[in-house]
Amino acid sequence: MKSQAACIPCILGQVLTTARAVADDEWLHRKVLEEVMTALPGSDWSRSPAELLTEALGITRKTLRAQDPFLERRREVLRELRSLADEVRARLATDPDPFALATTAAAAANAVDALALGSFPIAEHVRALMEKGFAQGSPSDLKAALEPASRVLYLLDNAGEAALDILLVGIVRSLGKAVTVVARRPGLLHDATPEDAALAGFSEKVLDTGQDGLLGASPLLCGPDFRSALEASDLVIAKGSASWETLSGEKREAVYLLHAKCDPVARALGVAVGDLVLSKT
Repeated sequence: MKSQAACIPCILGQVLTTARAVADDEWLHRKVLEEVMTALPGSDWSRSPAELLTEALGITRKTLRAQDPFLERRREVLRELRSLADEVRARLATDPDPFALATTAAAAANAVDALALGSFPIAEHVRALMEKGFAQGSPSDLKAALEPASRVLYLLDNAGEAALDILLVGIVRSLGKAVTVVARRPGLLHDATPEDAALAGFSEKVLDTGQDGLLGASPLLCGPDFRSALEASDLVIAKGSASWETLSGEKREAVYLLHAKCDPVARALGVAVGDLVLSKT
């Protein structure tokens, strides 16, 4: 997905959110915004919004001298979502279609990054999205994509939702699939790191994409370990709009689970803002 004009105020808003999380200093907030705005005019608009935001947040972290400003907030949200995951895990034992329940729960939890930086009832909102279900695609589409696959790469998005992702990963493994789980490195707002994934319950080694502060998973920007795992997989299950923005142009089997949080992404997918999407490429 190419960047659009509407992406610019969104990028600046996330830069300001980061600056406010680090310091209560209006002068510093303006300084960070000015540095990012100076860099944006020379940006390549054919790149995805995730790539532009990656650069903007890199400038922000350097100016603020803050590598991981949202560490504590990520852990708070993760604790809250682990409680919800316990509820869903109990339902899986009796649900007539546990695969569909786990898929819907994992997708609904992708709403976390739209809520995590505010005072919202996160678990309540995720429950409501689970009841609403998918506006595009269905769990049966993911099940069909999994049938011929033996090696799956599962790309995490936000730290909190990883507590629900682990349920879907467990069910995929119960189908006899080998699953490699990938997180990101520190430096973003709320994206899961391998350490966050461990706190969510993943006991195996979780890879990272190989570059600090990288949104999405553009293979050209990622490290060799991630690229090797990507090439070795038969199917990618990728969470979040940044993954969809950066990977959907790649010629490979992939299923994207995401909450359409903004107008450019929603319009590109043909859904409304706030809808749950399961998109297969």
